[in-house]
Amino acid sequence: MRPRWSLDDTLALSGQCRGRVLRDWAELLDRRFGSGSAAALRERLGLGDALPDAPDLDAWYPVGFQLAITEDVAIYHLDGDLNRLTELLENAGARTRDKVVKWAARRAGPKRILANAPRVHKALYTPGQVTVDIQRREATLTYSGAAMIHHPTWQVMQLTGLRAMLRVLNKDLLACEGRGTETSFQARIHWR
Repeated sequence: MRPRWSLDDTLALSGQCRGRVLRDWAELLDRRFGSGSAAALRERLGLGDALPDAPDLDAWYPVGFQLAITEDVAIYHLDGDLNRLTELLENAGARTRDKVVKWAARRAGPKRILANAPRVHKALYTPGQVTVDIQRREATLTYSGAAMIHHPTWQVMQLTGLRAMLRVLNKDLLACEGRGTETSFQARIHWR
């Protein structure tokens, strides 16, 4: 894993993400880590009013916001351990009240969900693309075409999301690893 980027470099990343990836970030922080956590983060990052507490789900925001918020949470609330994000993602996923959505996801299974990764990525991020190679119980996602794919926090977030997805689907994780090159980032996951 490469060293962390500076806050300035992270916030200067080109591209945008949908408000969906920042959904209720302030409420989640305050509920999980105590009242005032979101305000303290906003001050540390110098976000001011650029990011609402409850972003419009379909609006576009700088992709650096998502990465900076994630890093700040890891540094100040997870002892600097980005790998502990899996627990947070699972807890956020467990809050989904729509049992039909959970049932449908489990019914679809990881292969069908992963096959939609290119469409989902395009809907959530303006830069880059992802291709997916799916085998029997293994998939490799290859991200390219955007500076954010080289950001270590973004890479950890992709692997964390894959691990959390398998847990929600009640699948056993056999391997989850990432590998960066000059032009791409590959996330490989294997389950049973």
